[in-house]
Amino acid sequence: MNKLLMAGAAAVLVFATHPLLADDATTTAPAAAPAAAPAADADPVVATVNGTPLHRSDVVASARGLPEQYQQQIDLIFPALVERLVGLELLAQAGRDANLANDPEVQKMMKAYESQAIRQVYMTNLIHDGVTDAEIQKRYDAYVAANPPKTEIHARHILLKTKEEAVAVIAELDKGANFAELAKTKSTDPAASNGGDLGYFLPEEMVKPFADAAMALEKGKYTETPVQTEFGWHVIFLEDKRERKPPTLDEMKSELQSQVAEEIVGKKVEELRATAKIELFNPDGTPRPDTPPAPADGGAAAPATDGTTAPATTAPAQ
Repeated sequence: MNKLLMAGAAAVLVFATHPLLADDATTTAPAAAPAAAPAADADPVVATVNGTPLHRSDVVASARGLPEQYQQQIDLIFPALVERLVGLELLAQAGRDANLANDPEVQKMMKAYESQAIRQVYMTNLIHDGVTDAEIQKRYDAYVAANPPKTEIHARHILLKTKEEAVAVIAELDKGANFAELAKTKSTDPAASNGGDLGYFLPEEMVKPFADAAMALEKGKYTETPVQTEFGWHVIFLEDKRERKPPTLDEMKSELQSQVAEEIVGKKVEELRATAKIELFNPDGTPRPDTPPAPADGGAAAPATDGTTAPATTAPAQ
């Protein structure tokens, strides 16, 4: 067992029992599709507290507010998670024994949790119905069509303060000097320690004089005259040219799913606004002049001007 991980987990779990840090106070994002409930035999009781059963699913759910590294090691830290949940259940039982279930503050929080849960399930259902494989493929095809492959280049350079210094470097290269070694000793650029290697980049990612000169080179060649930019004088060596292909569908899938989900939720919010009576107030409680008028029967309300945006799928409003 990884002792370092367990030690870190123990520290996190101790602090996570506080209500403000525990998972039961954390809002989780609605998934693209609702998770199926585990079969009865796949969700065993892992502890009882004064007769109250705690299931494996309860333990897993309680870990959702922990750092990702611990969520990926559920089985490894499972005993510690069980102990944490036992502690949380004992605190809850003590609160019930103190008749806090009827406390006004508890009732207020319960109402807020209920609204949050209803909102999350509603949004999850909306997203599940709209984020289809066909829609994701359609978005991906549109992205690829709008972003054809581009030529990217892999280059090294030596940056110098004066044209005379650059001319002297080119003279050394003409005599057979190694470009990377010269870059390490002559260049004033941070990439000097790496032999002036800039890696692959698109021409538009560099200043135009530099990009134009690099693009004009043949593979394995260097500029025969210094190239001036706002940063100084460059000697450029072309390592390679290749086509930068768009990311694959699998690489973009998560981003596209989020994009579609946000649009679905945003559209639904606008539909709900169209038939809702919304009153806006200033911080001091006085009416705001930009409160939208109530919609007429069958008509749409004027668009809101309060700058409100649709709730993001990854962080629903509290």
